[in-house]
Amino acid sequence: MSTTPTAVSAVLQLVLALTPLMQDKLPGPPLSAAVGAYLPDARQATIQITNDGAKTATAWSLQIICRYADGPATMVIRDEDFYQLLIVPAPDGHGPLAPGKIAETVISFADGRVPSAVEVTPLAVVYDDQTADGTQQRLDKIFTRRAKEFAAAQEVMSQLRALLQTGVSRSTLQTLKTSLVEVPVQSPGDSIRRLAANNIDAILSRTPDTPAGLVQPTTELLDLLTRYERGAQQHSRRR
Repeated sequence: MSTTPTAVSAVLQLVLALTPLMQDKLPGPPLSAAVGAYLPDARQATIQITNDGAKTATAWSLQIICRYADGPATMVIRDEDFYQLLIVPAPDGHGPLAPGKIAETVISFADGRVPSAVEVTPLAVVYDDQTADGTQQRLDKIFTRRAKEFAAAQEVMSQLRALLQTGVSRSTLQTLKTSLVEVPVQSPGDSIRRLAANNIDAILSRTPDTPAGLVQPTTELLDLLTRYERGAQQHSRRR
């Protein structure tokens, strides 16, 4: 029985802990963002992101400022990257942001402090043709992360090829899955490793307990990772 590989979800990372508010003036990429709803009692705010440019945005970086009545303002930087959903689209259609379209993201306040106001400013945006606008430091972070996902895909593909050459078994697949999930969340390439681990879990739970039955779904997983590898390679090179 064949096992259909599952697609990776969008990569969303909170990449900077709370820090003192920066005072420097920031460039404005053709992306706008506003707080659509702020719910202090629920300790969260909804941010609406609008693509004001002429190209589809695949990733963006937002500066979120929280202002407090009883203390200094703080800032977080939030990167969202959806280029992988160009490779395997999400069933609900979320992902890259077409020109003129609006996306929403929710931020939560888990540190016990509730801001009196929340402000958001786009710092950078990357497009589906690998061009980009905005703060160079943030753009470097996005493209570097994609390059590390490319390297992670190559690493996992090499491990799968080795299994197919030496013989696939439930124990070898389980060992590989364990090594993949031991990598800390949000470490470089973790989205690719989680994709592989989730698919291996599906293979182990749905495939007949015979070595021959494990070969086809393992090969399908290798083919899926090849698509992600090529996508990561393409989208990690800024034009």
